[in-house]
Amino acid sequence: MNVDDARVAYRLHGQGPAVVLVNGTAALDTHWGPVVAELGKQRTVISLDYSGSGDTTNDGNSLCLQKLARQVKEVAAAADVDRFDLVGHSLGAAIAIELAATSPDLVRSLIVVAGFSWGAEARLKLQFELWLDLLRTNREAFLKLLLLSGLTPTFVSMLGTSAIQDMIKAYVPLANWEGIARHEPHARN
Repeated sequence: MNVDDARVAYRLHGQGPAVVLVNGTAALDTHWGPVVAELGKQRTVISLDYSGSGDTTNDGNSLCLQKLARQVKEVAAAADVDRFDLVGHSLGAAIAIELAATSPDLVRSLIVVAGFSWGAEARLKLQFELWLDLLRTNREAFLKLLLLSGLTPTFVSMLGTSAIQDMIKAYVPLANWEGIARHEPHARN
């Protein structure tokens, strides 16, 4: 579906009351793992690739939370959903907060996981700058840092070293690296 300058890819799973899942930086649907199938047993699950990720294409212009939130809103409308529960992870949490704040009539409930409300906070700004440096110079190190900063220590430890290495090696050729580089600068504004 077209939103502004983007052709936004999205997927629908299951049926029932709608829940919209908004990924974090560099994430694809696989990010949600078994959550989509489990929720899909009783819910309509809507997931999308906002600009800079997955199968979505756009003109490469700068991104902002408002633009990404509008993409989520329009995907829900295209799925013929007028109210939904909204779940956002990391950058997806910031997008979800923006959407809930600007369109409270659409959002039945809001769950944010590993989110941030202000990307210009000194610690986050330092982290985002490091992400961008690694994105340009060492993509595997970028993905390792992303796992460490976006997932809980317990979850990462549960995965184990071998699984983490396999995940990183599998993801490197799939990533939209140019799009990912556009995700973090707007979060600092």
